[in-house]
Amino acid sequence: MHQPKNKKLVVASLCFLFGSTLFLPQLANFATIGVYLFMLGSLLMLIDTLTAKA
Repeated sequence: MHQPKNKKLVVASLCFLFGSTLFLPQLANFATIGVYLFMLGSLLMLIDTLTAKA
């Protein structure tokens, strides 16, 4: 099985995917959780960028 080279980016992408899903009209009651998932995804991408080896 192929291991992802960067697990933080995989988790960040999943946060964005699930967070954006919670903005659908049928799931509007969970939009606040979607905001937190977006923020977590952004933070993980920022951490990955700042700690990336050149």
